[in-house]
Amino acid sequence: MSQWQKLAPESGMAGRGRHAWFRVKSALAKRPLLRFQSWLPFELARLRWSELLFLCALVLVVSAIIASEATRYLSRRGCENAVKAKSRAECAVLVHRVKKFGKHLGGLLHTLVAITLLPVSRHSLLIYATGNSFDKLVKWHRWLGRAVVFVALTHGLSFFPSWARGAELWSKLGKPKNVAGLVAMAFLLVIYFSSMRYVRRAAYAWFWNLHVLAVPAFLVSLFWHYEPGAFAAKAAVPLLLLTIDKLWRWWKAARDVRSLRSTRLIGRNTAKLELEWSKDSVGNAAKDHHDCSWVYLNIPCISRWHSHPFSLCDVGVDQECADNLPKSSTNKVVVYVKAATGGNSQSWSHQLVALAASLHAASLDGALAYVDGPHGSLELPFEPATYDAVFFCAGGIGVTPLIPLLQRLVHSPLARPALSFVWCVRDVELVLEFADVLRACASWSHEVRIMVYLTAEVDDTHRLLPRLGNDVSLFVGQRAHLAQELDALIHRVGHQGSRPLLAALTCGPKSMVFDLTQAVSARDRAGMCSAHIHQEAFSY
Repeated sequence: MSQWQKLAPESGMAGRGRHAWFRVKSALAKRPLLRFQSWLPFELARLRWSELLFLCALVLVVSAIIASEATRYLSRRGCENAVKAKSRAECAVLVHRVKKFGKHLGGLLHTLVAITLLPVSRHSLLIYATGNSFDKLVKWHRWLGRAVVFVALTHGLSFFPSWARGAELWSKLGKPKNVAGLVAMAFLLVIYFSSMRYVRRAAYAWFWNLHVLAVPAFLVSLFWHYEPGAFAAKAAVPLLLLTIDKLWRWWKAARDVRSLRSTRLIGRNTAKLELEWSKDSVGNAAKDHHDCSWVYLNIPCISRWHSHPFSLCDVGVDQECADNLPKSSTNKVVVYVKAATGGNSQSWSHQLVALAASLHAASLDGALAYVDGPHGSLELPFEPATYDAVFFCAGGIGVTPLIPLLQRLVHSPLARPALSFVWCVRDVELVLEFADVLRACASWSHEVRIMVYLTAEVDDTHRLLPRLGNDVSLFVGQRAHLAQELDALIHRVGHQGSRPLLAALTCGPKSMVFDLTQAVSARDRAGMCSAHIHQEAFSY
């Protein structure tokens, strides 16, 4: 029986309709631009068909608004038809027409700003409408933000040639509404430059602080600059939803305070945090927990104001919670925090790892921790256990969101897919941390193949081999050949004339993700499999 028949088992007209719906759902989850990812922006190349259709619709709507509201002013005849009779003489001057064009972009700018606020909420309506989580929708917030910057610059700069031609530049700039516009533009540029990927990654605290300060200032300045009533009407609902979301998450985190049960250093730059959860919290987590879930973690003794996202890696807890609640009044949930090599030594993660490595690490035990979440969802159209094969590819600490899913699939009561788990890692201590789980998963079934590529040359592999056992393949000083491993998995599940349904999940450095997505996309286009890809990443 093919996987399509498993997903749509009904017969007759209803069965054919269900069968067709699953094919449509599968097709919309494809990523057609991956073949061009060598020269396209990475985020654009990863868009699914459903997202591309939405992007095209959004571009068409914005283009239609510009065409109906502003473009007509660029031509002399269109300008003369749109303005009053006494102003038609000015339409003969190009800079005047450009000013008219830019002026009528103001309404579009209000609309874009309002829409940009929608994906920011952790419990946005878009999350429930699309089934995606905040970390998957935040790219739309960034792209809409860039559109806001472009339209705002076009709007503002279009006035300067006309003012300069009339020798009234400084008098116009001194008007209160124009001053408010300049202030709004300044704050918008601060937001834009502080949100660049390099700044976010290297100085997250600066990014967060500037966002908190500059965004309200930008909105207030924009409100006073142009048609306050119209802007308030457009932004009221997104701002209200954002405010309710913030208050709700603050109240929930303050009401359900956790404590750090233990803190332990793994290797040189990774800390393992065990958070204590009450019985009720564990029960709710078991009920609402999604694969590849993550939480915002705030530890006041390190930073009172900054929260950071970390994957839940409660390996060994999920199954217990799924079966029944633990008898004790508390349980633990685990996150792993890695301080980036060569990063800012004053960053949140570096401070935490430094404290865990010091003689005072025990002082963290029992410390308060505020947890917002869990959030997160898989970008797969179907439940992972229903695929013919699932291919995992993790790099370093990127194993933490994937290994709980591997464990769940191994113990799945459904028909278990063929599983391949490739982990490329440099830190021996990190391998030892998960060695027991990997050995248990690999020994559970012959359908599970686990390969650990220890990319650093080490001499103490004698510690690893007994812990990993005979069922886990260990390669030392080698790079993973992802294409070969992928072909081997497809060959295991492929039959004569069949096209297996494959899920590929990855979390790791960009180069590794690039290689995997390139290989999966090539095999999907060649008809070797029907593949869906999920990348776990905190790129915001």
